[in-house]
Amino acid sequence: MLVPKLVTTLKDYTRQQFANDLLAGVIVGVVALPLAIAFAIASGVTPQAGLYTAIIAGFIISSLGGSRVQIGGPTGAFVVIVYGIVQRYGIEGLTIATVMAGLILIALGLAGLGGAIKFIPFPVTTGFTAGIAVVIFSGQIKDLLGLEMGPVPAEFVEKWRSLGQHLGSFNPAALGTALAAVLIIQLYSEQVKSASLLLVHVEKAFVELVPKGFDCNSVNDFAGERVQEHLAGGLQSDAAGTKIVMATHNLGQARRLGDEVIYLQAGRVMERAPKTALFAAPRHPYTRALLASTPKVGAIRGEAALGRAARTALSGELPSPLAPPSGCVFRTRCPHAIPACAEAVPPLVPVGADHEAACIRLDQI
Repeated sequence: MLVPKLVTTLKDYTRQQFANDLLAGVIVGVVALPLAIAFAIASGVTPQAGLYTAIIAGFIISSLGGSRVQIGGPTGAFVVIVYGIVQRYGIEGLTIATVMAGLILIALGLAGLGGAIKFIPFPVTTGFTAGIAVVIFSGQIKDLLGLEMGPVPAEFVEKWRSLGQHLGSFNPAALGTALAAVLIIQLYSEQVKSASLLLVHVEKAFVELVPKGFDCNSVNDFAGERVQEHLAGGLQSDAAGTKIVMATHNLGQARRLGDEVIYLQAGRVMERAPKTALFAAPRHPYTRALLASTPKVGAIRGEAALGRAARTALSGELPSPLAPPSGCVFRTRCPHAIPACAEAVPPLVPVGADHEAACIRLDQI
């Protein structure tokens, strides 16, 4: 259970996998390293401290983590915490706090308390995130206005009082640079939105070409989530009776844009139902586990469905589409699996109005 994923992954590691991982690492590094430097500066430490932390922490996380797709990087929410510790206790205090936090995390993990996150109400998470955003914004006012002052106080009220006292050192050039950056970001956002309207027509052409035997990639295959939303919205507004199939890993996107939802595992249908029925009362263990792992989706479900999903826990390895397990392809990770699950592929059976699921134990779970 505590064996790092690196140990099992290297047993059948190939050159192609290494090339893919190398490319993924470069992409993550291009984003994470500059971000780590920025967070270090905002936290009151030197830029190189952020760089060292991101590299060393990323190496440790990748070496000892339990997933082959685990990514470690800087987190904006910690800027507030780190800044306060550095201002009060210095780098030595930050080092001690970091070691203590690591030990606490290990203890919580060994105690199996990670699943308790599902019991935290969504408004609490939203409020915490919004509060952190306000505090981080407050910490950027000094650089935004180019104020000539010493270290900004860690306390929120004292911070704003100190900023107000130094408004006389306001630097127009600094504010102009910041506003120019914000303007560029806004203009770029609008360009993406406008460009996606053109992509809608390209995607519509794709919808027409596929039934005629053309083998081609959809724009949606490589578009980001924002562009996907515009594509789906444009296609819906001009559907005129056309049925559109959208493949996505985003459950929120499926709920907003879909009429009927089908859950697949290793290419086989696990459950199919109208979205309202499926999100309100999932029947297959795989569907329940997916919904339970998504807090936003969990917040819209009924209490009964939430209780069932909360009891669903997954373990084991994902099945390979090239060599799927016998019988039910989900049985290697299903907490309700029995020997009979390996004997035959379970058929889709009706479990409600236009609602089907593929599991031989539907009447027992």
